[in-house]
Amino acid sequence: MSRWWRGRAVSVGVLLGTLAGCQRGGPSLPAPGAELHFLVDGQLRRRVSATELVALAAPHEAVTDDPYYGKRKRFWAVPLAPVLAAIFSPGELQGVPLILRARDGYTVPIDAGQFLSGGAQIALADLDKPGWEPIGPQQANPAPFYLFWTSASERNLDTHPRPWQLTSIERVPLAQVFPLAHPVGLAPDDPAMRGFGLFASLCIRCH
Repeated sequence: MSRWWRGRAVSVGVLLGTLAGCQRGGPSLPAPGAELHFLVDGQLRRRVSATELVALAAPHEAVTDDPYYGKRKRFWAVPLAPVLAAIFSPGELQGVPLILRARDGYTVPIDAGQFLSGGAQIALADLDKPGWEPIGPQQANPAPFYLFWTSASERNLDTHPRPWQLTSIERVPLAQVFPLAHPVGLAPDDPAMRGFGLFASLCIRCH
C-alpha cells in the first residue's frame, strides 16, 4: 500500500472510530451545521466542519488548567497545528498573526508561530459536563469550538488568548483588521506604531 493510501486509511480509521465512540455514548461532535472558516486576506480558503476537523487531526482527550474556569478541565479536542498545516502553506504561517474571530464579535490576533508548538487545541466537546459548562463573565456556551492551550506556560490570557464560540481563523495584516487604530504613513519605530503594537498584543486579548 502506498504512503498516500496508508495516510488516507489512518484518517478514515480515526474518523470512524470517533463517530463510533459518539454512538456508544462518548463525546458528541458539534452540530452538523457547525463550521470553522479559514480565510486569507478576506477570501475564504476553506470551510471545515467538525467531522472534517477530526479527519485532519486525530481527536483525543486533552487536559488544561483553564484560567476562565479556574480549575482543571478535560475536553475532546484536536490539535490545531496539523489543521493549519493542511490549510495554509508553510510560508503563510511565518512571521504573521492569525486573526481569530468569535461569534460574539470578539477578534484577537495571535502570532502563527504560537500555534505550531503543539499546545493549541480546538475543543469539540466538554468531557466534564455534557452540553458544555458555561464560560466567562457572561456564562456563555463555548460551543461549537473553543480554543485552549495545554502547557503550563500557556495559561496567561495576555499571551495565549482562549476564544470560545470560535468561527474563523484568518491570515491578514493587522492594519486591515483594525484600520481606525492603525497609524498611517509612519515608520515602524515611531512611538505611535509601537503603541499600536501594544494595543494588538495586550489590549484586546481577553474574551
